[in-house]
Amino acid sequence: LLVAVLAYSFTQNINTAARKVILQDTGTINQADIGTRLSIMNRVISGDLRVEDVTSDPRALAQVWWLRLNYAGPQLQAMQFYDQGTKGEWTLSLARVFVPRLLWLEKPPAPREGLIFNRMVTGNEQAHTRVGITVYADGYWKYGWSGVVLFSSIMGLILGAITRVNYRSVAERRLIALPVVFLGMVMAALGPANFLQKAIVGPLGILLAYMLVVFLIEQALSFLQRVTSGRPSTTAPGLSRGKLE
Repeated sequence: LLVAVLAYSFTQNINTAARKVILQDTGTINQADIGTRLSIMNRVISGDLRVEDVTSDPRALAQVWWLRLNYAGPQLQAMQFYDQGTKGEWTLSLARVFVPRLLWLEKPPAPREGLIFNRMVTGNEQAHTRVGITVYADGYWKYGWSGVVLFSSIMGLILGAITRVNYRSVAERRLIALPVVFLGMVMAALGPANFLQKAIVGPLGILLAYMLVVFLIEQALSFLQRVTSGRPSTTAPGLSRGKLE
């Protein structure tokens, strides 16, 4: 854990400088090949490229590694939005969650609440960064303090149910259910820092669909096992093990 924390902290200046350089060269942080990214990383590590050279002084002086772990700023902004009358809206319908794209070919992509929030705060409609505000701030942004209690309860009930299912799967060593276990771990680890409908409610469709597939496969295997075990022996008369002995 200590190594992971140190590595995360160390790479933040590399990340900040690299994004700024790629953005200045291409207009987006996504259009850069592996060679370009490795070259920028080498320049930052060697000291040829500093964060101060490519971004503003406030950004350069900020402890970016801490800002990425500290949600007080986005939480405060979400609370101010609600207090000023700008409430958040539900942007993910149940149909989008539970109807698979295979059955709904024109299914729209899930809204990016973090991007919408960032553009509201900065006023920059060209922003591409998605900002997490935590499930608790998401609840406040929509319904005030009652929303904090409501969203926390919904998250707790969903994660609690998934935990019980996953615990049983692990105890029974059902490897076929391992993807469900991993998805539950991702939801529990990253979900609280995100939006409820995106990180907690959204994955339910995938999780439930996979659980249904697992159930059907296990029922089919159980049926085949019963049919196979009920077949009469095909050993020729007089060649059973008992008679051979």
